[in-house]
Amino acid sequence: MTAESRADPRGYVEAVRVALVAEGIEIGEMVSPEPGRSTRMLGLSIDGPHFQDTEWLDLIWDEEFGWTVHKAFLTGGTRGRSHSADGLGLGLVPEPATVARYVATVLGSRESFSDRGRRYRRAFRPDPDLEAALSAYS
Repeated sequence: MTAESRADPRGYVEAVRVALVAEGIEIGEMVSPEPGRSTRMLGLSIDGPHFQDTEWLDLIWDEEFGWTVHKAFLTGGTRGRSHSADGLGLGLVPEPATVARYVATVLGSRESFSDRGRRYRRAFRPDPDLEAALSAYS
């Protein structure tokens, strides 16, 4: 499968962005942090007392891991900041409303994003099911 025949994930990620906004979550623009790879990132607005040490929080979709939350938080002292990445464990292309509800639940509670993620596939292997799922949002 050539890069030209691959489905573009932007439509799917945009549908998730719209679902997040419908849940009342403020987000930033969609960016692609890794050129040449099907990865899209949405910056999440962080609010609430349990995010006081959080510098930034990004929701990232990747063609291998699905949805992952990346967090940078201040650690104090000489170490400065630390990073964590937690998979949502929802599969590669879950319904946008499912992603939004999960994120809203965690942001609105004292729960944390737990690492339930795993690699679902390898990016270099063709996956007609993934392509079909992403094409549905084009």
